[in-house]
Amino acid sequence: MRLTNICFAAVLLGATGAANAQTSAPAVAAAPSGKVVKDPNRMICRTLDTTGSRLKPVRDCRTAKAWADAQELDRRDIDRIQANRYKNE
Repeated sequence: MRLTNICFAAVLLGATGAANAQTSAPAVAAAPSGKVVKDPNRMICRTLDTTGSRLKPVRDCRTAKAWADAQELDRRDIDRIQANRYKNE
């Protein structure tokens, strides 16, 4: 499998997870300065479909911070793969 196929699959999986995101009611608090601050400990549940599978979608519940950390890791992996793309060809 070529590296471009892997990159495409990684981007597609990330987009699928984001498109199927279902969030609970947002937990927000008002900061003294009047800005709205979202609670990083609120639970967010997302339904994740597996591309090419007929099995039941999986429901994944994590905190907002955990989702943000996972998204950041995915972004770093894709950036690393794209930076090394031409070195391996």
